[in-house]
Amino acid sequence: MKELTAKYLNEKAFFYLLVLIGLAPLIFTKYYLTLDGPGHIYNGNIIKELWLGNYPEFTNLFKFNQLPVPNWISHFLFACLNFIFPDFISEKIILGSYLILFSVFFRKIVLWFSPHNKAFSYLGVLFAHNHLLYLGSYNLVFALVAFFATSYFILNHINKLNIKQVFALSLLFLIVYFSHMLILLVTISVVLLLPLTALKIEKTQDGYIVTGWNLFYTKFKVIGIAVLPTLLLTAIYLLNVDSLEEAGRLNLNELLKWIIDIRPL
Repeated sequence: MKELTAKYLNEKAFFYLLVLIGLAPLIFTKYYLTLDGPGHIYNGNIIKELWLGNYPEFTNLFKFNQLPVPNWISHFLFACLNFIFPDFISEKIILGSYLILFSVFFRKIVLWFSPHNKAFSYLGVLFAHNHLLYLGSYNLVFALVAFFATSYFILNHINKLNIKQVFALSLLFLIVYFSHMLILLVTISVVLLLPLTALKIEKTQDGYIVTGWNLFYTKFKVIGIAVLPTLLLTAIYLLNVDSLEEAGRLNLNELLKWIIDIRPL
């Protein structure tokens, strides 16, 4: 038992060593260079100044949207942290949190489905450094973390219908919503399938039977109730904001080429 415990701790320590190595580009640079990253920092400062009201130039040019719109989370985090830290420290805290949480939740989900496949869980450290991060799509990459966290919560913790379960899951859905609308739609699509993991197929003399329906229905009910506030916000947003673009869109072949061409690697 002691040997197994030591082996587990050594493996876990190795994983976190890889996570630390993954943080190296962030640690050893003052600003982490991305395409839209500076815009997120700037927006955070605008929000901070609107809260403080010290400069009329900001209040004359900008005002808060009365609608609870998505794509907000990174701007809000920068605004809060910039009260305490300079911009480059706020950026390190936010991106460092993303890199760590992405790797950790990716690993948790991999080990939930395949506990012995620990080596595959290390890939989360690489996948955290994706094209979206380098484009500076901070809200979108935080939405990916929230997607993993929501999926893991459903897989591991929703076993009964109560207020605590519904509230926690509802909060996770709201975090995804305020991070990115597209990932919210992906999250809802995926999590509606996750209750199927509660079902077990057993072989009997008469054939195969499926068990675990009670837990399946419980998980499905919790998800259905928890997602209602987020669906309401989504409906309000779509009914009040015209987010359709009139510009031409790339064809499917070009989009597939962008997916296959993984420039960061």
